[in-house]
Amino acid sequence: MRRCISSIPPKHITTKAVTRSAKHTWPQLPPELTDNIIDFLANDAASLKACGLTCRIFLPSSRKHLFRRVVLRPSASKATPSGKLVAFLLSTPHLLPYVASLRLVEGDFQLDGRGRYLGWMARDYQLATLLARLPNITEFSLESTYRPLEWNNLPKGLKVSIRGILKSAQLTDLALGYFLDITTSCAFMLFFMRARTATFPDVRPNEDVVHHPLVLEAMPNLKSLKLGVEISDFDTASANPSLLWVSTVLNSVPPSNALEEITLKCEIIFGNPLRQIDRAIWKTLDWSLTCEALGNLRKVKFLIHTVHCSEALPHKFGTFSSFLDNQLVILRRRGILCIEEVYG
Repeated sequence: MRRCISSIPPKHITTKAVTRSAKHTWPQLPPELTDNIIDFLANDAASLKACGLTCRIFLPSSRKHLFRRVVLRPSASKATPSGKLVAFLLSTPHLLPYVASLRLVEGDFQLDGRGRYLGWMARDYQLATLLARLPNITEFSLESTYRPLEWNNLPKGLKVSIRGILKSAQLTDLALGYFLDITTSCAFMLFFMRARTATFPDVRPNEDVVHHPLVLEAMPNLKSLKLGVEISDFDTASANPSLLWVSTVLNSVPPSNALEEITLKCEIIFGNPLRQIDRAIWKTLDWSLTCEALGNLRKVKFLIHTVHCSEALPHKFGTFSSFLDNQLVILRRRGILCIEEVYG
C-alpha cells in the first residue's frame, strides 16, 4: 500500500536564529593626520578634487587648498576674469572664507578723454563685490603688466574694497606692482595696514610720491620689505625720482621696527654710450640701507635686471655683480649683502 508523500511525518527540523552582526566600522585616522596627508597635494588640483569627492572628512582640507589662491587676469573671452568666479562664489558663500590669497593682474588698458581708467577692473562691476565678501585675505597683490596704474584713476568702488582689505588685521603680504604713483590717498590707506611683508617692486613715483612716502610707522610687524628702483645712465643721484622715493622710505623707518630683510629690484637702463651710471646712486643706497634704524637687518638683496644694454657694457663694468659689490662697501662689510642678476 502506497503512502502519500504528504502523509509522511516531517522530520524534526531545528532552526537557529542568526543574529545580524554589528555594523562594520572602518578605522579612522585623526583629522590632524588626514589634513597633513592632504597638505602634500596642495599643488595638485586634480587630486584635491578627487579627495573632496571621496568623503566628508577630506572635504575641508581639500577646499582649503583648492580655493586658497585666486588669480584674476585679463581674458580673451568677452566675460570679465572675475565674472564666473563671482557668480560661483556668491552662490556658494560657504567657500568664501577659504580664499586667503588674491592676485589681480591688469593687462593693457586705455584712458578715456577724461583720464578715466578703462581696464578690465573698471569694466567688471562685480569685482568690488567680490573683494568685499572675502573675510580672510592674508595675501593681496595688485599689479599691471603693460603700463603703470594710477591709484586715483581706479574706480571708486574698487578703491573702497581695496581699503577694506588693507584695513584687515589678517593681512601679512602686500604687493603693489607697476604703479605710476602712490599718493597721499594710498599712504592714508597703508596707515591701517599691519602687514609683515610688503612688496612695491615697480613703483614709478612722481613728485607727489617723493613728498608722501610710505608710512612704515603704521606697519610695526613688517619683517620683509621689497622696493623697486629704476636707474639709468642718463640720471644723476639728485635727479632720479625713483631713487629719491626709495631713499626717503628707508630714511623714514622708525627706530623700533621688525625689519629683517629688504629686497631692492633694480632695473638698470643703459642707453648712453658716452656716460657711466652715477656712482653716487650706489653710495646713497649704501648709506640709506645701513642707517641706525636698520641695524637689525639680516639680509639686503639686490635683484639686478639690466635692460637696453649697450654693447659697451662689458667694457664699462665687466661683471656688473662684481662692480656693484665694490660699490656697496658698508653692506659688504656687515656681511648681509646679496646680489643676484635676473633676466626677463
